[in-house]
Amino acid sequence: MKTRNLISAAAFIAFFFAFIAANAQYRTVQNTAYKRGEKLTYIIYFDSFLTGKIKAAYGTFEVLPETETVGGRTCNHIVASGATFKKYNWAIYVNDRFDSYVDEQGQFPLLFLRRAHEGNFTANQDIIFNHSKNLAQFKDNKKEKTINYYIPTYAQDMISAGYYARNLDLTKFKAGENITIPYVFEDSLFSTTLVYDGIANLKMGLGTFSCIKLKPKVLVGTVFGEAYPLTIYVTNDKNRIPLYAKSSILIGTVKFELISYSGLKNPLDSKKK
Repeated sequence: MKTRNLISAAAFIAFFFAFIAANAQYRTVQNTAYKRGEKLTYIIYFDSFLTGKIKAAYGTFEVLPETETVGGRTCNHIVASGATFKKYNWAIYVNDRFDSYVDEQGQFPLLFLRRAHEGNFTANQDIIFNHSKNLAQFKDNKKEKTINYYIPTYAQDMISAGYYARNLDLTKFKAGENITIPYVFEDSLFSTTLVYDGIANLKMGLGTFSCIKLKPKVLVGTVFGEAYPLTIYVTNDKNRIPLYAKSSILIGTVKFELISYSGLKNPLDSKKK
């Protein structure tokens, strides 16, 4: 999906000529974890007292093979999509797509697109980043609303944050140490704190892996009843692939499990033989 298919070319060009500083100096962050062409596919399970364990949905995270250019910068185009299986559409229909255009040199987002359909709710939203001026522009295309707001330099979006985290050097971390990552969603700034929870072996459908355990902080409210309900297992190798996640929510438990992968940048050294 090309940028011009999602927002008008005229609006795109006009905005960037007015909003992006042509000579801005940006950071350089080495990308050791992923490359263009990587694709990860997950199954999402839901378990509650009323429903039992059901295979509810699937999701994919793909770094498209070709780079894109946003505001004169070369970007990796990352697409995250997910949908419920058809037999559960009567209960809740979900068909979401998120596009993140991540600066190849600095590992920060320049453009984020959200196209969501969840039950009766739909969203058609863009976020355009200007890291040199610490600004983001949120555009709700459905409501014809535009909001500019402050962001810390190199704030992430909800998709790019995960890929940025995969490049963090955790080799010297001890259990309980953490790092905070600011990110934006719609017209608001948030932050999540990733707590390092040590090393553990994980046995799953794809095999047994040595994993790093991470616990991200979430917002307590209508979905989560505690601040750290989620544990993520990522491969203890240079890829840092999220393999498995388990989260308690107010009405049950949600689990994410990797079922297939391709196009990895590094050998999968964490897999036990």
